[in-house]
Amino acid sequence: MASDHGLNYDISNTKDMELYQTERWHSDTLTYSIPLKEPGKYVLILKFSEVYFTSPDEKVFDVALGKKIIIKNLDIFYTVGKASAHDEYAEIELKDNKIFLGKIEAPGAYDSNSKQLKIKFLKGSRDNPKINAILLYKGDVNDTDFAERKKKLDEANRKKLQEAKKVILIEKRHHPDEIYDEDAILNQEDNLLLKDEPGIFNIFFTVYGGYILISLSIFLLLNYILESNERNLKIVKIKTQ
Repeated sequence: MASDHGLNYDISNTKDMELYQTERWHSDTLTYSIPLKEPGKYVLILKFSEVYFTSPDEKVFDVALGKKIIIKNLDIFYTVGKASAHDEYAEIELKDNKIFLGKIEAPGAYDSNSKQLKIKFLKGSRDNPKINAILLYKGDVNDTDFAERKKKLDEANRKKLQEAKKVILIEKRHHPDEIYDEDAILNQEDNLLLKDEPGIFNIFFTVYGGYILISLSIFLLLNYILESNERNLKIVKIKTQ
């Protein structure tokens, strides 16, 4: 089914806004057949934008070439937000009437009779699959705008990570007036949550650890007394025989 709901928005992160303002979607798995006759290497570019949902995890789906999934759990809003262009790239090769991703074959991705590439947008449990535009480019990914768009996406993801770390820092503070070096922590690559994981022996330095130590001491003492009594009984029996 066709939708032009995206015409209500100016799509960011692209110079070709009109490609991302209309889309095709389906309440079931959506399949596209792209003419492909000449063997060789190609770059499949799938173009998406989210213009309906306003939060992550509302539209999530997979994309496959034949039976080979090439994009798993695509969540457009989570990746770039609303009304923003997002492209997915896949390097493929048509050889011996088969489609390969590197050295791995994608079974069912090519119909040798009709000379067509089969692209499937798989229905998931969260809304419907969709596609805004498809580009099949003959050549290498380095000849496309992949590097430029990847750089922008990496920068956007870096900013998301920084924001997530700031939220963690706020939650870590014991007192509003506590002084700490925020920039130093934000520049660390390690997940801040890992720093709060106690070592196995650190539990004994907590209140609950104190209770555990006391209980363990009492248990060991009682056990020692019982064992001592048993030894004494054995000794007594030996002496009375």
